Amino acid sequence: MKINEVLYIFEFYDIPRKGIVMLNGKPFIFECVFNKQIDEYSNEFILKEITNENLIDFKDVELYKTKWDNKKIKNQIDKESYPVLPEDKYEYDTKLVRIENHLKINLNEAILCKAKFTKVDQYRNKFIVDFFINS
Repeated sequence: MKINEVLYIFEFYDIPRKGIVMLNGKPFIFECVFNKQIDEYSNEFILKEITNENLIDFKDVELYKTKWDNKKIKNQIDKESYPVLPEDKYEYDTKLVRIENHLKINLNEAILCKAKFTKVDQYRNKFIVDFFINS
C-alpha cells in the first residue's frame, strides 16, 4: 500500500497505536496488536474499513471538543462541562456511542499488516504511514 496521512490518533505510545487513516481514498481504523504474553506492543497492526459516515462522526466529535477548548482559552466556559459545550452534549454523546461501536475491531474482518510511521511535523503529532500486508 502507499504512504497515507494519519487523520486521528486515539492511542499513542512511541508511535500511533490506534487511529484513523485514509487508504486509497477510504477511511480505515488501525490498531496495534498488543502481545499480552510479553506485555508489549507487537510490530503488527490490524486495519478495518469504516464508512464515510463514521469518519464524519469522528470529525464532528473533534469539532465539539475544539469548540469547548476555544471557549476555555477565552475563559468563557465552566470547566465542569468538559469535554463539550452543554448545547453540544446530546449530539456529542450520540456520535460517541456510534464511534465506540466502530472502534471495536473483529479480527475476522480485519487486515493484518506491519506499519512504518514517519513524523512529518515536529511540533504536532502529524504522521504518515506505510502499511505492509502480511503474506
